[in-house]
Amino acid sequence: MIKSSEEKWVKTTCAYCGVGCGIEARPNANGTLDIRGDVEHPANRGKLCSKGMALGETVGYQGRLLEPVVNGKTCDWPSA
Repeated sequence: MIKSSEEKWVKTTCAYCGVGCGIEARPNANGTLDIRGDVEHPANRGKLCSKGMALGETVGYQGRLLEPVVNGKTCDWPSA
């Protein structure tokens, strides 16, 4: 049985500030997430701020530091 894309949304909470807005997230094949506000959540009733709306763009590791770097050179953790 093939599930519709509507069934793939997962309810969770935005991690940016202390309000705790409800969001719904759906993974994409490229590793990003589609994000939308949870209309049933009492804190935000489906509305999201600019940071919450961009949450899906922050889940990837591209462009992030994945190992220690000192003076532009990678090194081990104890040396860092």
